[in-house]
Amino acid sequence: MELLLIAETIEDRLLPSHLDLLALAGHFPLPAGSRKGLLLPGNNMAETAKTLSETHGLDIIVLEAEKPDLPNPYRLLEAAREVVKKYAPRFICLPHTMRACQVAAGLAQAFDGACITAVEDIRMENQQLFFRRALFNGKLQMEITPLKTPTVFTILSGAFPFQKARPVLNQGRMEQAIIPRPTARFMPLALVSTEEKDNVVETADVIVAAGRGVGKIENMDLIRELAGIMQNSAVAGSRPVCDLGWLPYSRQIGETGKQVGPKLYLACGISGARQHTMAIKNAQTIMAINTDSQAVIFSVADIGIVEDLTTFLPLLIEKYRQSTQG
Repeated sequence: MELLLIAETIEDRLLPSHLDLLALAGHFPLPAGSRKGLLLPGNNMAETAKTLSETHGLDIIVLEAEKPDLPNPYRLLEAAREVVKKYAPRFICLPHTMRACQVAAGLAQAFDGACITAVEDIRMENQQLFFRRALFNGKLQMEITPLKTPTVFTILSGAFPFQKARPVLNQGRMEQAIIPRPTARFMPLALVSTEEKDNVVETADVIVAAGRGVGKIENMDLIRELAGIMQNSAVAGSRPVCDLGWLPYSRQIGETGKQVGPKLYLACGISGARQHTMAIKNAQTIMAINTDSQAVIFSVADIGIVEDLTTFLPLLIEKYRQSTQG
């Protein structure tokens, strides 16, 4: 097997990130006749495995074990190690999520391979593969060529265009991988859904989003004040802001949060990492406010303001109120 994809599931349901893996499988440069496989953790996955095999020509390895359907990177790493030992793939791909990155690093270490995270593009030149990823919040692009195998890598959401599934001439094989009782130090028992049903971000026409550049929690009052004077608006934030506890995770915008498409997206103090900009690509208008004139967010913004938001936002609020009252 040349390429092994490792999908994430929760409660026997494939997460949306599996679409990025399928997209990568269709674009990854492999020699003719090379086999591509997908590791599918979870119970009662036979129908899903059959569909993927028929429409994408992948060898499907269904991982059935005790509680494989709950998020446990240590357990998935244990299982994946056994599969890699058996099939010896040259390339192993996972989605760029917190759990999958942990598995990727563990696999690279276990097999003395290369590990490349947050891959945005792959190209081949003179029979050599080059993986491209961003540095310094997207200000620089770096190309990496692996010197060891297996090469374990994670891909960003939306990096490769997804093609609609269709029947293939050579469908893949299917088999089960029964993994012994886990030796991991913990075992998740169940998932408990939060009682908060916060969908205001998805339905808002205007989103005022705060990034780490807001500076301190007291400046969040400016974000809320600006959102408060606009109709059908919502306050949101980048992952660092939610990690700091300034906003609940239900308001997080990004690859590990929510994807939105409002009429107006105001990015306040947001640098513009790929994980964030991919989540706002459907916004009709993006306005960015940042003191760093080289911030990557300006490359996707329709309107860019290079200014301290504590100076600019009060002026914007005042002008907006004057226009609505006049």
